[in-house]
Amino acid sequence: MFETKQGTIKPIVYVGVMKDGKLLLVDYKTAPNPAKSGWWIPAPGLEFGEDPTEKAATVLSDLGYPNSIPQLHGVESFVLPGGWHVIYHFVSHVSGEVVPSDNIKSHKWVTAQELEGMKDIAHGKWEIGVGKSYLG
Repeated sequence: MFETKQGTIKPIVYVGVMKDGKLLLVDYKTAPNPAKSGWWIPAPGLEFGEDPTEKAATVLSDLGYPNSIPQLHGVESFVLPGGWHVIYHFVSHVSGEVVPSDNIKSHKWVTAQELEGMKDIAHGKWEIGVGKSYLG
């Protein structure tokens, strides 16, 4: 998060981790936004000067997929009362089991249909839409 004269800028990376036609969701011990509880698509913030692609690769490595290469899926930009959000969306198709970091309470793989009916996803309809875009 960066403060400017015009307001706050929040650069974020979302990583759609895909396996066998399903999307990985995680339940964080300490969520990137503590005001949002529930299931998340892995979504760390960026520090000043951090490269979004490198951050996505780090997320994949931290989940046990060090050889997976993130592919840019798109960039999203919108302004909310909390600031200007610039979101880099990446997708990576993986195989093998998740090795969750210390900050992940649990994880699960979901289909588009399962995602559609979720009530306990961190950012509600917006995050469901993001997940469905990753699932194609």
